[in-house]
Amino acid sequence: MSIQEITERANVHRGTFYAHFADKYALLEAIIREEFRDLLTDTLPPVSRWERNTLYLLIQSTLEYFKGMHRQCPPLDIVDPLVERVTQEELDCRASALAETEQKHGNPVTNTSGNDGSAYKLDDFRGRLFSGARKAAQGHQSR
Repeated sequence: MSIQEITERANVHRGTFYAHFADKYALLEAIIREEFRDLLTDTLPPVSRWERNTLYLLIQSTLEYFKGMHRQCPPLDIVDPLVERVTQEELDCRASALAETEQKHGNPVTNTSGNDGSAYKLDDFRGRLFSGARKAAQGHQSR
């Protein structure tokens, strides 16, 4: 789809489009980011804590988002890395906010797991999540 087609469908001038977005991929990134943020906002409780249930909701939401994206359009060399990068950035932002909230409540999130599983490694969170999401998306594609 060209910028011309996008602006005609949106009933805006090309100049207006370029005042807000560098190109159609910047528009796509903004759409992906907004959809994923909305999903996380709708899924997570307003006051979330760094605990097993919150991490479960983050993982479940991300997997559902990836599954939905792959239903809407087949994997593309441009779209897939963009979706992955945007969701990683948004998850990093959420994880940092959760860790900051815990710090304010006197429960710092460490880089080591406690014996009871109450603390989760920040460094491992994103890698494990995206590894699982890739596997789930590949399994969905092969069906």
